[in-house]
Amino acid sequence: MTIEVLNRSRLQRWFFGLAGALIAMYLATGVGWAHAFLDSATPAEGSSVEEAPGELRLSFTEPIEVAFSSVTVTGPNGQNVAQAIPQSGITDSITVPLGAMGPGEYTVEWRVLSIDTHTTDGKYTFTVLGDSGASPGTPPAGSADGAETETPVAETDDGGGFGWGWPVAAVVVLGLVLVLMRGRR
Repeated sequence: MTIEVLNRSRLQRWFFGLAGALIAMYLATGVGWAHAFLDSATPAEGSSVEEAPGELRLSFTEPIEVAFSSVTVTGPNGQNVAQAIPQSGITDSITVPLGAMGPGEYTVEWRVLSIDTHTTDGKYTFTVLGDSGASPGTPPAGSADGAETETPVAETDDGGGFGWGWPVAAVVVLGLVLVLMRGRR
């Protein structure tokens, strides 16, 4: 009877130690609360610019994985003037080269994957007032038929692609060490 009680007590200590380690891991990383939302944009939401911008810059509240993120900029004629994002890796802001743009209202639509594996999306508009020398129907620069052209990918340091996983792994190992130490008493 005594042996059964001791085994149950050890099992309970192990279970609560593991549960405590998992809770500490979750709280230490802040993963549950880290969603990437648009923090700022250039051109800004609802703004009017005299000349067509050569690029769009979007900054987010949390780091995003660029490879799984997309941005479109649709002009008054419905054509996407955004070119391929010349970045990769994990970053909190992206720059999107823009093709030729005439006067009119443009809609920016973004969809990003934050490093906590949650996707967020949104859209906003801005207006080009002046003429950039191109009509709204002109295809993006570097393209004869309006098809999107591929832009070379710039190298970025993404920390080995593991992002927030290092702190999580450290907390898990620490939790397991604590559980094993408690079990040897």
